[in-house]
Amino acid sequence: MKISKIYVENEVTEKNKSEEKIAISENQIIFLNADEDISNYENDYKIFYKVRYDDIREYIGDDVLKKDVFVKYPGNHTFTHIKAGTFVTCVVADSKTTYPVLEAGSTILQDGILATLKSKKGVIRYLKSPVSGTLFFMNELFEGDRSIYIFAIVENSENL
Repeated sequence: MKISKIYVENEVTEKNKSEEKIAISENQIIFLNADEDISNYENDYKIFYKVRYDDIREYIGDDVLKKDVFVKYPGNHTFTHIKAGTFVTCVVADSKTTYPVLEAGSTILQDGILATLKSKKGVIRYLKSPVSGTLFFMNELFEGDRSIYIFAIVENSENL
């Protein structure tokens, strides 16, 4: 599974001060160096800081994004800017073995297959998406011998 880079607006900590950051305006995206001063951009741009991939769950509460998020998908060709307040559909896959079918950044239609689930007895079933949209985040959680995945889908995203 290839992992996207996640940037969150104004989420600066001691840990990510030296990490990548992005300045975004309505017409422009500027990828800043780790040591580059952001004071030139603060008035006209929103500043986003790279956070750990798994930390995105902290910014989703009651299926709504708490802060603006910028996602840079694997391959560096596709980006998504998702604004705070955007509804996020979270789908959980829980089985003995879970095989995701899509990668982050994929577009999925309603009733499209997100993952193949295999039970302890070898029964195979499919997890379908309840909505059409962009799969912007997926993560595997380990709980005993179970394979649990979380898929986060945003229905209407602004692809830049």
